Parts: sequence; structure tokens; C-alpha cells
Amino acid sequence: MRCYRVTGVGQELDKINGQDSRWGYFSVAREYNKAFLGVPDETDPGMLTVYHPRLSWWNIGEQLKRDWWTLILCVHMRCWTLAQRIIGCTVDSEHLNPVAALLLRQARDNLDPYADPRPLKIASMKKLIESHSKEKKKKEKKECSRVSLLPYEIRCAILDHLDYQAFPRLLEAMQYPLEDSYWRSRMAVYLLGMDEVVETVQQQKGPLDWPGLCVATEGLDASTDAFKLRHQVVNTLQEVKVQLCRYLKGEQSISLPDVLNQIQDEMIQEFWEDHEVLLKDWDWVNPNMMQCLIDAGFLPDSSI
Repeated sequence: MRCYRVTGVGQELDKINGQDSRWGYFSVAREYNKAFLGVPDETDPGMLTVYHPRLSWWNIGEQLKRDWWTLILCVHMRCWTLAQRIIGCTVDSEHLNPVAALLLRQARDNLDPYADPRPLKIASMKKLIESHSKEKKKKEKKECSRVSLLPYEIRCAILDHLDYQAFPRLLEAMQYPLEDSYWRSRMAVYLLGMDEVVETVQQQKGPLDWPGLCVATEGLDASTDAFKLRHQVVNTLQEVKVQLCRYLKGEQSISLPDVLNQIQDEMIQEFWEDHEVLLKDWDWVNPNMMQCLIDAGFLPDSSI
């Protein structure tokens, strides 16, 4: 059975055999979990040159519809790290084909013009963590209220229903003690990829003020777009995980070749719908795209 495999980290090539390369050529490490520094050497046996065509290939008319097996799927390294954490480690080995199909379908069905190269490492989150270490001077503890006698799970459930503006007032008024584990759990989506930052700050400055950090982080999320891409990527991966579970239980069918063919067919359809009038001017259309339209049944064989 043919299937995809994960390569190492790559970078786009500026030149191939001394000549300026076109968009989409990458040099990647053959082995998984490897990368390289500097300018890639084309003769390095540990490297592989690949071409990543745009799925919107008709815009440049370089080629005919591609066989699914020849398509290279490029994923940002940080996004792949998120995929491993949310979907699970088997995404690299056992379930790569169905996961790739589900991700492509999600990307096709949920286009969003928003783009940011940092879905995992967010500079503003790093600054918040660095600025929320606990003061060394201990504050006097006030007498706990009767509310604190409630079972711990109930106290956590109550706070789950309060936003960053409401729960600090409850904590202050009712002396509502909670373990750091609650705040870490509540902030899980924000802390993805920040383990090293948290560890470094705690080693250098001491324990973090988790309630204060939670208030600041949720406030930043509510008032800015700092985490917009993070939420988009995480929500997509969680949906993919749900669909993957259905696939593994036999409740849902998914085929990577079928998805790639469907997406390319949809794009031919869209091209036809957007440019039907212009397509009457045969000189305007690239021959490769013309052949795709004929193969899809939009134009007769005599069009070329």
C-alpha cells in the first residue's frame, strides 16, 4: 500500500543546479526529526529536493491535474508539533494518510485569510509568563470562607463558568483557594509550546503567579488577535481527532487519494464558474488548463 511519510525539516530553495528556482522547491532532510543549518547542499545524500505545487495550480497553469501520489504536503514545523500534541504521536506513523486527508478537507472547507507564522511560539505570551513570577515576600493569609469548604471539583466547576473579569473578584472576596494545577489546566491551550519558557522562568525567578497569569492571558486573548491563529489551528486539530476516532471505529470512511482528487476537481469547477466567459477566448487559456477542462467535461475535445 502506498502511503505518505514524514521527512525532516526543510527550507525553500533559491537555486537548483546554479539556476534560480521557481516557487515551491524545497530541500528537506530525508530522516524524520532532522534539520539542517545554512544553505542546503544539493549533493548531500541526506537531503532530498521536492516540489510542492499549489493546489490552486491553474493560476499559473504549470501542469495538468496531479496524481495524488506525486503531491508534496508542506506543514509548518510548529503546526506539526501542535498536531502531535493534540492528535497523538501515532499521527507520524500509523495514521498519517487519514490524518493528511482530514487536514486537507478541513483546510479546504474552512478558508481563513488570517495568517501568522507563529501558531506555537507567541512572543506576547512569553512576555506575560516572564512578568508573572510570585513576589518573594509572602502575603498574610486571610481566613478562608465557608465557600472554600465545598468539594474541590465543585469549586473548579464554578470558576469554569466565570471569565477573566469575574473570577478574580470571587477569589478576592471569598478567599477561594485553588491548586496551580487548575490554572494550568484552564490555560492549557495558551501553554502549548511554552514549557521551556515556564521552566526557565520558574528556575530563575521562582514559582509563577498562576491566577494572575491566567487573568492577563485571557484578557489578552479577549482584547487582541494574539491567539487567533492558535485557536484556529487547535480547533481544527481537535475536529480532526474526533473524525479520526470515527474512522478507526469504522464509522467514517476517508481516503487520501479521493480527497486530493475531489479538491482538484472542485478547483476546476470553480475556475470554470469564475471564467466561463473568458474561456471562450482560447488564446487566453493555458493549454494545460484547457486539457483539464476537457477532461472534466466542461469543454469538448475539439477545443484544442
